[in-house]
Amino acid sequence: MAGNSEWVLTANGAGYRLFAHDKKLAPLSEVRHVDWPSGRLPARDINSDRPGRSFDSGGQGRHAMEPRTNAHDEEESRLARDIAATLSVAQREGDYNSLIIVAAPRLLGRLREVLPAAVRQRVVVEIDKDLTAYDAGQLTDWLRKEVWEK
Repeated sequence: MAGNSEWVLTANGAGYRLFAHDKKLAPLSEVRHVDWPSGRLPARDINSDRPGRSFDSGGQGRHAMEPRTNAHDEEESRLARDIAATLSVAQREGDYNSLIIVAAPRLLGRLREVLPAAVRQRVVVEIDKDLTAYDAGQLTDWLRKEVWEK
């Protein structure tokens, strides 16, 4: 679907879906579905090892060292970079002219940090909601009511 296409991204920490349509108010069709299972894991399962150990500088104690970043935050950042790369390639190939982003609030913030300027220029609407469970028909209906016909 190249040319005059609009894409809609729905995303949360567990994955994302891309939909497209070529006419205003036309039904969406799914272009891509990416499952990000590590976004659903507890932090202890994302970190493969136990934390390192540290000795007190002046005593006998030993303590577990905390990781510098939260494992979920790092996974969400990796997911945001993956989405940004996918959208960047599609934009360069002319797969879409405009983009609507509907993402869980934290992920939307991360996307804003990593989206290339060329992709950001095509964003017409950003919505901080998690609609990843919606199929193409439900998402089309929701966008008609909340975005396209307003």
